[in-house]
Amino acid sequence: MGFFGFFGKKPTTPEKLVIDFSDNKITVNNKIVDIPSHISVLKNLLGKPRKVVRKNKDDAVNPVRINFTWDDLGVYCYAKSSKVVDCIGIRLNAGEICPTHYPKKFFSGNLMIKGMPWFETIRNAAPEEFEEGVSFFKKSYLGSYSVVAEYVNFEQDDSTRTEKDYTIIEIQLNDGL
Repeated sequence: MGFFGFFGKKPTTPEKLVIDFSDNKITVNNKIVDIPSHISVLKNLLGKPRKVVRKNKDDAVNPVRINFTWDDLGVYCYAKSSKVVDCIGIRLNAGEICPTHYPKKFFSGNLMIKGMPWFETIRNAAPEEFEEGVSFFKKSYLGSYSVVAEYVNFEQDDSTRTEKDYTIIEIQLNDGL
């Protein structure tokens, strides 16, 4: 009997991972995860992550940013002071950029928004303009949370986008909260 079997906890496999973003609630394999929450909540659900430290001497409020990455699951999060998770991200597909905190593998589980396939919500979400006429992502609001999905190719016509045309999807508290 392995270590996980002895304690009754089995590691999460990528294909069996189910994440659902809903109004004011996030569930990971039917367990509620709040944002903000302590990193131990995600570690208990997903296992040990890879830790990526990013220093920004120009940011007096957050000079050090900690990102945690579950490479095999395609999941990552941002944490303040290495303990408080304030954003959860899912890597869907390759894009033009690939920061060091992005998981090495793409998410292969089941990602939902309000119990429906994530793309149904994102397809109908409004594009967020970076500058007039230029959009890099779509944003949807779920109660106190916002969900952002980034395009692979921002010049692509929105009506032709499919699930494969998004690189990441992230959830965090609404900007105004």
